[in-house]
This record gives sequence, C-alpha cells and structure tokens, in this order.
Amino acid sequence: MKHAHLLPLLVALVVAIAGIWFLLEGGLLVGAIEMSTHGWIALGLGMGVSIVLGGGLTAILILSRRNGYDDAAHQATLDQDESAAGDVGARLP
Repeated sequence: MKHAHLLPLLVALVVAIAGIWFLLEGGLLVGAIEMSTHGWIALGLGMGVSIVLGGGLTAILILSRRNGYDDAAHQATLDQDESAAGDVGARLP
C-alpha cells in the first residue's frame, strides 16, 4: 500500500473511532434523560420531514437531469469555459 493512501485511511479510522466513542457516551446519557411525549412527537416529525424533504429534493435532481432540464445550463457553462480558454490562448505570443 502506498503512503499516499495511508493518511486518508488513518483519518477515516480516527473519525470512526471518535464516532463510536461519541455514540457510546451518548447512549449512556440517554438512560438518564427522559423526554416527554411532545418531545418524541417533535423528534419523529422532524426526522420524517427531513427524510421526505431530502428524498424529494434528490428525486427532483435526478428527474431534472434525466429529462434534460439541466442541459441548457450545462452547455452555457461549457461555452463560457471555451470562450475563456480562447481568450487566454489569444493573449499568448
């Protein structure tokens, strides 16, 4: 294994260990904390709305890309990049 691949692997390992530690510490605290029914309802609604919103936005992104609604914007970006590259080339001796 190359040394260049070692650093991201080490960072991922440290993040995973920190996440597991945080999960275990939080799990031990949850037993001491009580939440009312209204709190559970709010937590459930918040999670549900977040999942539906994320799924909806992802679906819109995918459908937009598949139906070609993004093609005009993508082509405009490519044209702009080509014209910028042409300007740079024109200035070179």
